[in-house]
Amino acid sequence: MPVQDNETALLDSGESRSQNIEITFPLADGRVKWIRFTQYLYSAEGESTIEGLVEDITELKQAELALREFNETLEERVRERTAELEEVNAQLESFTYSVSHDLRAPLRGISFFAEMLLKDKASELDATAQDYLYRINDAASLMNTLIENLLEYSRLSKANLPLKAVSDTFNPDNPRQSATI
Repeated sequence: MPVQDNETALLDSGESRSQNIEITFPLADGRVKWIRFTQYLYSAEGESTIEGLVEDITELKQAELALREFNETLEERVRERTAELEEVNAQLESFTYSVSHDLRAPLRGISFFAEMLLKDKASELDATAQDYLYRINDAASLMNTLIENLLEYSRLSKANLPLKAVSDTFNPDNPRQSATI
């Protein structure tokens, strides 16, 4: 029995193979022409056949190159923009801390003096004046809570928030469906 190589055995079994070769040709004007040679080797009814195709793929290669260059510049722009956003976030956090600190000092003074008036002069004040001082204290307390919340919100930009699946049984055709976290 004659020995066959793997390719001959494949062809005899009815399978086919193809091979691509891309070649560049420099042109006189400095441009480059890309050519793709494709050959098909197949077998039909015990007979092997080779067919070939020659394609000018210069425009495809130019488009691939342009896309690659665009992606590289896009990645660089994304890195630059990310760095800018990180800088802005750092400035915003610093500003938030500074403003909250600057707001707390007068707020403590307002609250302190309202409490002192209520403590030391309550007997000399009518009900309306006392009500105003209680309202001042309540407003100062609310303002302090808002400042705390503002500081907490500014710290969120530094936190790594974990991503969790909302639902693994979501059905977009059911508008009344609720999601669970």
